[in-house]
Amino acid sequence: MQTKCGGFTWVGRSLAVATGALLAAGLIAPTAMAQSGPVGGEKCKSARTISSEVKDFGNFNPTEIHVATNTKGDAYLNDSRNPGVWVNLDSIAGTPSCVVGSSVGIDESPEDVYVTLLASTGVAYEAVCRLTATPFDASNLVAACGTGFAPVPGTPV
Repeated sequence: MQTKCGGFTWVGRSLAVATGALLAAGLIAPTAMAQSGPVGGEKCKSARTISSEVKDFGNFNPTEIHVATNTKGDAYLNDSRNPGVWVNLDSIAGTPSCVVGSSVGIDESPEDVYVTLLASTGVAYEAVCRLTATPFDASNLVAACGTGFAPVPGTPV
């Protein structure tokens, strides 16, 4: 038999208090709640994924950009003009940890590559990287991606 207090059971009241505390923490410190990876020593659980986009701009050979993730939650980018070279996206500022999904898109004017990474927390992060005649590699990707990854507003936390 449950004891009632003010119309709520103790279980219901405890749940309401816990929910209120969590919401208050989110209002006070939202950046602390929007972590990019596992919390409290949890191990990242991800699957292998790959996404690709192909564009022919007419000023050089068709370009295919691939973004892949591994089971450790790392994300890599490959530019088809640089076969076999996969650049770890951790070198770019703001790259989330424990990436569980990715997408890539190319805009024709200006020639930008949009890389979106989904963290295990449910927050999506996006970086815009300028595509030039020089293939992406470890030496130029950071500069090409400017300010790096930033959370996409409105994604669930």
